Amino acid sequence: DKNKLNFLLLEGIHPSAVEALKRDGYHQVETHTEALTGSELINAIGDAHFVGLRSRTRLTEEVLSWASKLTAIGCFCIGTNQVDLHGAVQRAIFEYAQRC
Repeated sequence: DKNKLNFLLLEGIHPSAVEALKRDGYHQVETHTEALTGSELINAIGDAHFVGLRSRTRLTEEVLSWASKLTAIGCFCIGTNQVDLHGAVQRAIFEYAQRC
């Protein structure tokens, strides 16, 4: 059920991404114009199935440990050094990088 899937889009991901998700039937989309850190990030990622971010948000081992529902991470920037890739692989989280 698409209504049960939660998206977290950080760092001002373009509004057209939200429009496309909603058009496809995904309505649980949380957006933030800035990067989140610390407890704000941990609280936001806790229910997320999918996360889209740029380069300022840091998905560390600690943050990923709180993301029990996370299935995929989209990095809309150059590279993936902001994501603990080893931690993501250990949790079977798919990671996608898009050069912009």
